[in-house]
Amino acid sequence: MSRKIHVRFLLAAVAGTSMASATANAALVTEYFNNYGTADTAINPLAGGSGWSAAWSGSTGTTPTSSPYYTPSANLSYSGSGYSNTGNETDTNDGGVIDGSGGRNVFAARNFSSLNGTIWVSFLAAGISGGSNNNPTFQLRSAVSSSSDRNSLRIMGTALRWYNDAGIVTDVSTTINSNTHLLLGRVTINASATDTVEWWVDPNLSSLGSPVVSVSTDLGAGVTGIGLSAQGNGVKWDAIRISNDANGFQQVTQVIPEPTGLMALSAGAMCLLPRRRTSRGEQR
Repeated sequence: MSRKIHVRFLLAAVAGTSMASATANAALVTEYFNNYGTADTAINPLAGGSGWSAAWSGSTGTTPTSSPYYTPSANLSYSGSGYSNTGNETDTNDGGVIDGSGGRNVFAARNFSSLNGTIWVSFLAAGISGGSNNNPTFQLRSAVSSSSDRNSLRIMGTALRWYNDAGIVTDVSTTINSNTHLLLGRVTINASATDTVEWWVDPNLSSLGSPVVSVSTDLGAGVTGIGLSAQGNGVKWDAIRISNDANGFQQVTQVIPEPTGLMALSAGAMCLLPRRRTSRGEQR
C-alpha cells in the first residue's frame, strides 16, 4: 500500500472519530428552561428542551403555594472548574429557572423513553437555606417509583436525604448553602434489580473521588423520567442533563476530555505526509 493511501486512510479515520464524538448524543435529555416567556408561567404544560417524550405535568399554578413554576430570569450559572454552562441563556428575556416555593406535595414531572445501563444526571440548584422548610427534591421516576418521595434526593442544606423505592431514608451530612451548586448523579441499572445510585455535590470533575451518597435501590427496568417538588421560598432548579450514552459523563458536564487517541492518530498521519523538499537538487 502506498504512502499516499496510508495518509488518506489515517486522515479518514481521524475525521470519522471526530464525527462519531460529535454525534454520539442520541440518549441525551436536556432542559434549560429557555425561551418560555417573560412572565411567571405554570410548568404544566411547558415542553421545551430535548429528548423528552412528553411535556411537563403536575403543577399548574404560578404562585408560591402552587410551585414548582417557571419564572423568567438569568439562568443559574455554576463556576466550578471543568463544568460548562453552555445551553443556559444569559439574557433575562430568554432564560429562566423553575422556582420551588410551595409545599413538597406540589409536584411536577416529565418523562422520557426508558434509560438503562449507566445513566449520568446533572442539575443546578440554588437558594437552599436548609431546615425543614427549604427542601428541594429531585426524583428519578421509574415503574417502581410509586409516589413523589420514592427514589428521590432531597437537599436539606445540612444533609442530603435519599428515599429508596421502599421509602427508607438515608441521610448524609453535607453543607449546601444558598449559592448555585452542581449535583451530579450516576445510576447503574442491574439485571438483579439491585440498582445503585451515587451523588456528588460540587465535585472535582477531573477526579470525582468518592460520592457523597451511595445507595442501593430498585428502579425496575430503567429510569423513565424525573420529578421536582419543594417547600420553602427561593429554591431554584436549572440545567437538567441526563444521558446513558457511552460518553454520558462528558455530555452532562460538557467536560471535554483530552483526546489522546485522536491526537496520536493525527500525529501518525502527519508523520506519513511527504517531507517538504528543501533543495531543488533533491532526488525524486
